[in-house]
Parts: sequence; C-alpha cells; structure tokens
Amino acid sequence: MSLLPFVEKSKLLSERTVFDHLNSEKKYETESAQDFIKYANDWWDDYKTIRQTHSTRLIKIFVPTEDRENYVFKPSTSLIEAITIGRAINTPFEAARFVSLIPYERKEAPGGQKVEIWNTTHTFFSIGKGDVEDHSVLLCNLLLGFGLDAYVAVGISINGPHVWVITRNKLENKKYKVTYWESLTGQRINLGNKLIK
Repeated sequence: MSLLPFVEKSKLLSERTVFDHLNSEKKYETESAQDFIKYANDWWDDYKTIRQTHSTRLIKIFVPTEDRENYVFKPSTSLIEAITIGRAINTPFEAARFVSLIPYERKEAPGGQKVEIWNTTHTFFSIGKGDVEDHSVLLCNLLLGFGLDAYVAVGISINGPHVWVITRNKLENKKYKVTYWESLTGQRINLGNKLIK
C-alpha cells in the first residue's frame, strides 16, 4: 500500500494552493452560518410581533452543543436525522422503551442550576447517559427512521421547561392524530384529532 500517489512533485498541488482552498471553504462555512443567524434573528423579531405572548415562549432555534471545535450554538434542526436500526428494534414502541432505558442525568452547574447542552447522538451513546434533550433527540431520530412524522417539542411541564417528542398521523379533512412521547419513560399520550388550518 502506498500513501503517496505516484505523481511527479511538479504536478502536485502546492502547499499554498491547498491552504488557500481550505481557508476559502472555512470562510464559506462561517459566512453561511452568519447568514443563517441573521435570517433566524429576523424571523424571531417578526414572530414576536405577531402576539405579545410569543416573546415569552420557549423557542429553540439554536441550541448549545458539546461541539466546541466548530460552533458552540448550532441550529436545533442539525441534530435531527432519521436513524434506521434494522432488526435490532422492530417497532416505534420498542424504540421508546430502548431510549427510556438509557440512564438519565441532569447536567448541573456547581450551584445546582441546570446546564443546557444538547449532545449529538454519537456523543450521547459515547457518554452512556444524558438529559431529557438527549433522550428526546434520539427518540425523534429513531421514530423518523420508522417513517413517522416526528418532531422534538419544547415546552413547560409542572416542573418547568421540558422536552418531548410529538408524532402526527394525518387523517381526513386536514386533521391529525397527535401523540406526545415522553422520552424518559417511554409513555405515550394521545391528544385526539386536531384541526390544522
């Protein structure tokens, strides 16, 4: 096996050319991220003007991640990706049970205040435990792998801010059967048929 191509040195790209190309790619990624941030901020400002209550809603356009190399805050949608397991997990209900068996650990600062970090699925599996956000993202990804219309939902429970997974099954006349999935316990709550306008 040879790690170097059999090419004359004069025909290889110069170190400067490679360096310039890598810099231009990094610059493009940075500019794209800045453009998205500007777009998201404009959207958020418009959203808040629709109703006064919108300014106090929990909306996660960007989430803090463990990836300190690239960006501390990433678009929340970047964590969502369909995962197909194959024969290891046969049904969405087994997926919910599997996720609920992964140990829960609330991330806290030294003063006891909750630290919010949304781990990627790979990091979550590597650590072997995680917060409700980690469980919900994994469950959503597994449900998407089963072909369900799944979303991660952020809201407020009796104990404060919380994260669930929502699935929608389309019925007739623009109605959906909505189901909430509690990722820490595997429980499901059916909300019945909701009219979507």
